[in-house]
Amino acid sequence: ATGEDAAPALPGGRARRFVAWLVGMVREQVLCLVDLFRTLMYLSFPADRLFHNPEVEELYQRHHMQQWLPRFDWSCVALLQMLVWDLVANPAYRRELVLRYYGGFSLVVFLHKCFLLASRGEPWVWRWTRCALLCGFLLGRGAVCHSSIGGFGGGRADTGSSTSQQANEAQSASGIIGLGMTGLSSILALRVHTLDTLLLCLAHGSACVVWGCLSASLPLGGSTWHTLLASHATIALVCIWQQHDQERYDRYTFEQELLMERGKLLRTCDHIDRRGAQPDFILGMQLL
Repeated sequence: ATGEDAAPALPGGRARRFVAWLVGMVREQVLCLVDLFRTLMYLSFPADRLFHNPEVEELYQRHHMQQWLPRFDWSCVALLQMLVWDLVANPAYRRELVLRYYGGFSLVVFLHKCFLLASRGEPWVWRWTRCALLCGFLLGRGAVCHSSIGGFGGGRADTGSSTSQQANEAQSASGIIGLGMTGLSSILALRVHTLDTLLLCLAHGSACVVWGCLSASLPLGGSTWHTLLASHATIALVCIWQQHDQERYDRYTFEQELLMERGKLLRTCDHIDRRGAQPDFILGMQLL
């Protein structure tokens, strides 16, 4: 009787074991993907790398913070070309709004830099607040500085005309191309970390989607939208990969410089020990 009661339970036990094995395999693959993502984004490092030490990583972050100091570089030029495009793409009555938006962003960036330079805070606080500030700017640009609010409002009543339809399609496509190319070129010119570049590209893509949703009532062909989406995604991936290689080179250079400085310090200490007297050397060793 006992064997007869246990026999029907075998299929259920096999099913539970199979489900447990499947869940374990999926969990292992997810953990592998997470580890791969952390390695590609330079959030974790192998044990044989100097950056595995948190102090070395903090030193590199502080070294990289110098690129965010107030100065005139390619990031300012990228911001200027974004401003020029937004002024050209918008009607005359909306240019004051665009100038105020860029002026407010520049003021916030200046205050952010001054506050963090004065407080001498942690580099992670500096990095994430900067990333949040830039993402907010890109999202706000897609909602404030696009020309679909004022530029396309007057042409929707004549959608029955083929000439007006073609003009609206060309204007909408050129607006998306301009918004995308100026934003992605600015992200590439900033030279931020790989993870920050990924977040900025996602924010920029969200801004372009918002712009496209506001222009969705225009009779724009589906193939055109697919082409624009594919081109923007491809260029965004190129930007992320370019920044990944750039950060790998920067970290390699920083690691070599750090090793050279350590070697100089060791050689200096060795010279001091050789020139010192034996009692002083014994006393120093005891103190160590």
